[in-house]
Amino acid sequence: MQTLEDLKTLERLLKEFGFPVSPILKYAMRSKEEELLAACEPVEEVSEDADCAEEKDSDCSIYPEETLNVYIGKSGRTVLRVIRPDGSIIEEQKAASTMALALKEIGAERVVELNIPLDGMNLVTLGGNPMYKASQVEVGGGYFVNTHSNTITKKRQLERIFRTLKMEWRVEIV
Repeated sequence: MQTLEDLKTLERLLKEFGFPVSPILKYAMRSKEEELLAACEPVEEVSEDADCAEEKDSDCSIYPEETLNVYIGKSGRTVLRVIRPDGSIIEEQKAASTMALALKEIGAERVVELNIPLDGMNLVTLGGNPMYKASQVEVGGGYFVNTHSNTITKKRQLERIFRTLKMEWRVEIV
């Protein structure tokens, strides 16, 4: 799959022909969608009247017709900010560090029970995984957080955790 349009076509065809979609395929398709979305960082907004025929056919033309976002390459480094209900903030220089601190504060034991998948293993594991040594952060008690994902995925995972655990925490990309 090279574009979001291709991915949506695949989803439509699978549904149209009634093919069963395994959890693994659903996960792979969701991951690919996140990867394609992450590669599409808005640089500037231009009107449809401008000379935009080339950008209109780009991989990322999924926006309203009145404006067109022009995209180039991969995004720069982004940071996560976790906001607790009392207004206090968890924010580190790297999204992975912010995520790890937030999960440490929540309690890795609580999060590991949610069985949130990431790269063929769970987001939080007991003892870690030797295949992903460089992409794991220890959060205490022998628990490790797999941080091998982009910032958008980390944000979505944290939102899912907060929602599931009925926490009124918020997360945003800075």
